[in-house]
Amino acid sequence: MTDVMDIDANIALGREFGVAGVITSGTDQALNTMASTADALQLPCYLTPQAANICTNKQAMTQVMEQAGLPRPRSLIVSREKPIHAKDMHLHYPVVIKPTDAQGQRGTSIIETPDRFSSAIEAALDASRCGNAIIEEFIVGPEITVCAWLHNGDATLLTVTDRVTYNAPPAVGVCFQHVFPSHHAAQLTREIRTLMVDLGAAYGVSHGPLYVQMIVGHEQLYFVEGSCRVGGGHEDSLIPLVTGINITDLLIDLALTGRAAPLDYSFDPQKVKHHALVNFILARPGSITAQSLPNPDTTEELVENGYYYREGYEQRTIVNALGRIGYFICTAPDRETLMQRARTLYENHHVYDDTGKEMIFWPDDPHMIGR
Repeated sequence: MTDVMDIDANIALGREFGVAGVITSGTDQALNTMASTADALQLPCYLTPQAANICTNKQAMTQVMEQAGLPRPRSLIVSREKPIHAKDMHLHYPVVIKPTDAQGQRGTSIIETPDRFSSAIEAALDASRCGNAIIEEFIVGPEITVCAWLHNGDATLLTVTDRVTYNAPPAVGVCFQHVFPSHHAAQLTREIRTLMVDLGAAYGVSHGPLYVQMIVGHEQLYFVEGSCRVGGGHEDSLIPLVTGINITDLLIDLALTGRAAPLDYSFDPQKVKHHALVNFILARPGSITAQSLPNPDTTEELVENGYYYREGYEQRTIVNALGRIGYFICTAPDRETLMQRARTLYENHHVYDDTGKEMIFWPDDPHMIGR
């Protein structure tokens, strides 16, 4: 065992055990370790260290997307060495300020007026390992998440989901639900697929997974960010559920060969096997003393569920994705039934604090985007 962020230690570990392949899934920053370890050990890998840096660092990602002409919000990069003052910023409010190299909404703020500009910059810089932050114009519109698979530069769409987010201050863009298929999938499937091909080409990546967040705004799709991995919001369970594709087997083959197998699959939002969603569970601050959850074996259309924290954990005010305490995945024959079932299942998950009070809550609509 070693720190996943310690590249030298992982290279040494790989040499010690004579590994045949290196792979990661579900998190961005480990892609740098994967690519650098494979490169040092001369193992096959679908990402070069340069490509791994592009898809994990928002500064490099932004530059590459802009050079390729891919649609994304106007932005600029700041650091403590190259600061910027609110009066000198030539972007339109509201703006999103976030670290260039962090995940899970850490250090992220939406600013509507200049008075919070400086504190938001500091929060983003504090959360950045490299000391940089990105300021982006906030595009109003629902978010979608795309999971795709590249083979020889061509893209197969696996899932397109609506990304419903929780935004009660201080939380910003915390994913509450991934709903499959997206409301927008039928009209945008061809455009999304083309953009995935273009993104792979811009990154210099021909094989493997893409995980991309986009906004449907101003009658146009905008990239928020795009990574070369399987998503970390239980997509490893959602993808096989709705497509029949064993994504883990594909990743193992990718680790051993550096190339992706072609997929015999075509995403058609009108002919999906299941309507399905991943629903994350939110909780008020408190000390977890008891918890219960419905059994997937005896609960209709509940596929899997679980809590992320054990009894004794001190839940704090939700700021980012770490504030979610659990999840479940369920299916239904249509979207309306799916959303009703999700609400019922949500209310059957219980977590109590040391006073016996229920900690789990259903978020109010004013704090939600994409519902």
